[in-house]
Amino acid sequence: MIGHLRSGSAGSGRRGICVADRLIRYIQSRIKELGRNGAVIGVSGGIDSAVVLHLCLQALGRERILALILPEYDSDPASIRLARRICHGIPFQVIPIGPILKKMGIYRYFQILPFQNRLPYRMKSGYVRNVFKKVSKDLYLKFLTNNLPSEIKMVTAYLRAKNRIRMAILYQKAEELDYAVVGTINRTEYLLGLFVPFGDGAADLMPLLPFYKSEIFQIAEELGIDPEIRSRRPTPDLIPGLSDEEIIGLSYEEIDNGLAVIEGREKQKINDEKLNYIRSIYERAEPIRRSFPPVAEEILE
Repeated sequence: MIGHLRSGSAGSGRRGICVADRLIRYIQSRIKELGRNGAVIGVSGGIDSAVVLHLCLQALGRERILALILPEYDSDPASIRLARRICHGIPFQVIPIGPILKKMGIYRYFQILPFQNRLPYRMKSGYVRNVFKKVSKDLYLKFLTNNLPSEIKMVTAYLRAKNRIRMAILYQKAEELDYAVVGTINRTEYLLGLFVPFGDGAADLMPLLPFYKSEIFQIAEELGIDPEIRSRRPTPDLIPGLSDEEIIGLSYEEIDNGLAVIEGREKQKINDEKLNYIRSIYERAEPIRRSFPPVAEEILE
């Protein structure tokens, strides 16, 4: 464990409970400070949104929460299934955004296969993986430096539009109910710029921001989050078949150790080549981080 949680097993015992309690108090105080009646959370079926939803449920109660599931034509059916499971017993809505994206012409930016909206996810996933195999392992660094190969150059518009439409819907619902939008970005994503400016990088509060991705897994275990969700490989679910680790080219254990070294929180456990690669991403991501809402340092005070 690195960063704000101690080394060792999953947020063990009282320490894990203490972290959750602090996050719950932070959510309560921030919602009160904003003068809002509750929280809107976008639920993807992944571990970050599952943890945030659980914390909001403890902080506010089910009657002050609205969860939104916002699938599109390229969403993994397993993600939708798990998102529904996460939302069981609380108010939620499913709003498909595929028709909106299609009308905007988004799917033309990255034409997976003819009739891609009707193809099985497994087929689309296999095609995408084959396309991206041709790109060198420093794919994410190329993305940050606007140096993607010509055949996938338009993937930036294809990916980012999805998150920005989702955020517009989250804020529409939040303002309709006088709720706050609670974001799900963690520290690893923030430091790497692994979020969409004015998309999932926009929210009224970001309770997971102090924690690296590897810490989120330990918090999720302490909170009793569904084991199937905890065991899934993290994916942005914006393009079929690619996980976060495949996009970046390193495991989260390696990424988080590198970031902890850069931030002066932990001794180096990875080789210099990997650390330098992570440092390059970190430095190139600075313009994206500048688009982020002000960071609330009081989360863990």
